[in-house]
Amino acid sequence: MRCPTPSDSATSVVSTKRSKKRITFQEAIAQLTDQRDLLAQQIALEKEDMEDRKMQAQRQEEREGVRDARLEQEELEKKERIAAREHEDVRLGAQKAAGNKSLIRIEEVGKRTSVSEDTKEFWPLHK
Repeated sequence: MRCPTPSDSATSVVSTKRSKKRITFQEAIAQLTDQRDLLAQQIALEKEDMEDRKMQAQRQEEREGVRDARLEQEELEKKERIAAREHEDVRLGAQKAAGNKSLIRIEEVGKRTSVSEDTKEFWPLHK
């Protein structure tokens, strides 16, 4: 066995599919550094992509939350319109029951609706 010489330690054998090529350690270090830099760039891009996806997911959740809130608001408005129509129907029914007099006042007391005409009161509506 022979002892390694300084020229042997300064070069390295790199195998490729076609042939073996001798490069210096500095070239090997430069190649590895380039590969490391490329990997670091890829990792940074992947992190940015993940952050972008997270932000998009948050925006989507916010949009869905807004959409849910809007649907709830529309449902509430629909219920209010129905209640207003029912109240109007009750008022018209009370007016008709009181003999279509012009001085009918409707007061809402809790869940009951009272119809008063001067001193006469009418309570058959909601109990």
